[in-house]
Amino acid sequence: MDLLQAHEVDQYDIPLGQELVDHGDYWDDLLYGAVKRAVSKTNHELDEAKRLVPGLRQLRLSQLSSTSALTKRVRSELPGSMAVIGELEYKLHYASAKPDQPNQVQAHFSSPWSGTYGSLPFWPDPRIWNRMNFLRCSTIKVHDQYIGIDKLSHFVGMGSIYYKYYQCARMAGKTQEDAVKTAVGVGRYGPISENWLVGGIPTGIYSNADMAANYSGLKYYINVTEPVVIRGQVQPPMVVFDGQQFQLQPHVEPEYFAMFVSRHWDEVLNPCLHEWTFRKKINARIANQRENILVRYAGNEPARRTPEYFDAIQTDCLTWFGESYGHSGHLDKLITVSRTCFDQQTTADPALREAAIAAALWGPGEWGSTKWEPTKWELGQWELGQWDSGETRVALAPERASSATLAR
Repeated sequence: MDLLQAHEVDQYDIPLGQELVDHGDYWDDLLYGAVKRAVSKTNHELDEAKRLVPGLRQLRLSQLSSTSALTKRVRSELPGSMAVIGELEYKLHYASAKPDQPNQVQAHFSSPWSGTYGSLPFWPDPRIWNRMNFLRCSTIKVHDQYIGIDKLSHFVGMGSIYYKYYQCARMAGKTQEDAVKTAVGVGRYGPISENWLVGGIPTGIYSNADMAANYSGLKYYINVTEPVVIRGQVQPPMVVFDGQQFQLQPHVEPEYFAMFVSRHWDEVLNPCLHEWTFRKKINARIANQRENILVRYAGNEPARRTPEYFDAIQTDCLTWFGESYGHSGHLDKLITVSRTCFDQQTTADPALREAAIAAALWGPGEWGSTKWEPTKWELGQWELGQWDSGETRVALAPERASSATLAR
């Protein structure tokens, strides 16, 4: 089983004017390379197995041709959960060439004391050292999304653990949908979960962005050998066994893996649930960074510089493209951009409110070929909308998203 530790990232204090290099190519090569190498090595072993004596040959061929064995090989071709953080931190801070642009950096590591988590808790709490120093990681940019390096660990590590529970559920006769729900339940309530060993116990933080990365990782491992819904569309398996060897399918190119990264992984847009003992101080620290946050995420566009814009994004992040991934709920306890960075919770101009929602839900590059169509936004009510694939999903009216409370 993957060795996991909780890591926390501070995405709120990236200095004004500092831009991050986009490491989308690194991400694509990491995931594509793992699948490609796994297929190549497994096919080589299949060829060798054909030379064995008949009884042993069939046993070995049966082992190697199983889809679960291939997916396990894919996991072995990826770095360990802790190694992927350490290796990338070292590479970006010490071993990478300086960016071409003077205002660009490979990654941003927040100062332990002046950053968001550098405030003393309400009472003595040794976990402050985990949040400030021991379990910290950098913010990077991947396919236009700001994410913590820890999200890579969650994707490859926790995604793999999810997949093991998913396999067990499938073997017990559950459908793919129900097996996915079983895996998410383990990630939320099991011993190795955000409520326990990789969140609440070491740091006092339940990271919704971590849960989204876990879920994306599960989808990746399932998609190695099975069709799966990603961003509202059914994606065929990456690899198919033709009776003799595994074949990497033509649609699988490095850029294919960009769709696994989304704004759900951004802890500014999809905020954490912080324990009450230090929530108020964290909120004050974030409020001090409001201009940095608004410039980075909204620029000077009037529609984006509204609480409705950020509320609509947060509401969208309650699910992973319409699927439950284990969001904490308790929206009234989350430290949101709309409540922390704006004095007024409602924009006076109705047209600007509508433009804000449109910018959040139909912004460039948000959905690819799949578009979320809300049927209507009605004050104070939960409404149903339809994906163009026919799936139903829930959205909360932006005027109420700041104050709504979801049950756990």
